[in-house]
Amino acid sequence: MLSFVDYEIKQVSRWPVDRTPLSLLINDQIDLKDNDIEISEIVSFAGLIKMTVRQLNQKDLGYITLIFEENSMELKSWEVVDTQGYTTRISLLNPEYNIPVDNKKFTFDDPRVKRNRGPRR
Repeated sequence: MLSFVDYEIKQVSRWPVDRTPLSLLINDQIDLKDNDIEISEIVSFAGLIKMTVRQLNQKDLGYITLIFEENSMELKSWEVVDTQGYTTRISLLNPEYNIPVDNKKFTFDDPRVKRNRGPRR
């Protein structure tokens, strides 16, 4: 699940990740030759490759642009454009690979009325 927490208005919105363009990033195997994937643009600039990808069976859910370092093909950042046209940009700074991540990193304080519950996941 992808959760968006707005503490200002005390609202939590949740979406199944497979119903977002991010689903491309969480698959065990990513096959850009897959018939269900459309690469609408590839641009090379300043040592980077920018690739805009859309899942054909989810065109109405937006799209994702992946940005790779050209020499190593290491993923540096991505941009997701949602159905309303809003863009969210994520950059990876000093990423670490294959390290354990504590489950506490995936919890949040639910801003809604508490009913004697702990943090939600």
